[in-house]
Amino acid sequence: MSVFGFVVMTALFAAPAVFAQPVPDRFGDVLLLDAPDAAVRIARCVGSAEPDAARAWIEARMTAPDPDEMREYAPPEGRAIAVTAKGWWACLSLSPARFPIYPLESIAATIAVGGVPDFVLAEWHRKLLEVLAEKGEARGLIVYPNGNGLRFEFKAVPGSFAYLRFTKEFLKADKVDEAGIDAVLRDPAVRGINIVNPVDPKQPDFKGQPALPEQRIKWPLDGDFLKAPPGPVNATAVLDNTRWTFTQSTTVMLRPGGVAVMTSPRSTSNGTWEFRDGVVYMKMGTNLFYTLRLAPDGQGLNGRTRNTSRPVRADFSPPSEWKTKLTREAAP
Repeated sequence: MSVFGFVVMTALFAAPAVFAQPVPDRFGDVLLLDAPDAAVRIARCVGSAEPDAARAWIEARMTAPDPDEMREYAPPEGRAIAVTAKGWWACLSLSPARFPIYPLESIAATIAVGGVPDFVLAEWHRKLLEVLAEKGEARGLIVYPNGNGLRFEFKAVPGSFAYLRFTKEFLKADKVDEAGIDAVLRDPAVRGINIVNPVDPKQPDFKGQPALPEQRIKWPLDGDFLKAPPGPVNATAVLDNTRWTFTQSTTVMLRPGGVAVMTSPRSTSNGTWEFRDGVVYMKMGTNLFYTLRLAPDGQGLNGRTRNTSRPVRADFSPPSEWKTKLTREAAP
């Protein structure tokens, strides 16, 4: 490493400010929103002794038209907020100034710099998030070897902490100015910068980078199926000869012997199903695989679908939607 690079890293680590709550590396637990104890845990997260309000909020989220969108549960005087997306939730702490203390993983894949050691980049990220938590805004600068730079401005939006919001601006070398910058990354090894989800000032409705990273809310594969954690009810529930409303015009019949029949106004499809650990695994045709977790009351199935005709990574499925809330009825 060059002497110049060493001096830069020394400056990053020297005389750090003392914050009341340091920036953590990662979120703690990322948990299922429909777990039986979710309301109690969320109430505990925000500092409330009464889980009823959290329980009502969860129910509204699970039945909302857009249950996958990042949302937050944040009582006015709470000490933290619960952020949720795609059926999962995590606890996000607030600073004494009531700004979010985003973990490093919220930003790690958002501003990636090639050629720079990981720990150097992590400390640059950490400084930005510490200042953001303390002041509600933070400014960062990355300087290329040729003297040009990228300037970043982070701002916390009161009452909307589920997204990390920042803008970026390219600067020619003669415009690079470190005055007023909270964290500077200047290293001759910088060779490429990848930026994800900055807010475009011309598109103010864009929410920015989700606070809860998508890699924490992806479901692993179990063969051709999305693998779900066990359902929250007794796995001996009887599902033979039950019909489930899939959409307004489509139903699924679970017949004995593992036979599944999906009926719509246009067609009837045959498939197979099995029930284990509170989860229905259903295959329809040759490429549709449904993972359906039984709801706590035994009357609903929260569904995720994998279509194998769409490309996926080897180890994870895409962040599929909780597409439907199925309802149960006895077969005729």
